[in-house]
Amino acid sequence: MRLDTKRLVRGVTIAVAIVASSGSLVTGRPLFATLGEVAFQLTAGFSEVEEVRRKITGVVTAHRIG
Repeated sequence: MRLDTKRLVRGVTIAVAIVASSGSLVTGRPLFATLGEVAFQLTAGFSEVEEVRRKITGVVTAHRIG
């Protein structure tokens, strides 16, 4: 199950990079700058998801203990 999620994330990441790079050609932005921004946004999104997961785990653990 986890492997399927990783494949999905990898596929979505590649699709986003392709769309972003095609848009950068129209606006004249350098390709690496666009891909760097996409990578930064994805990392920020994953970081936010991890933070929410930690908060939920903390609440569930506190509820079980208390």
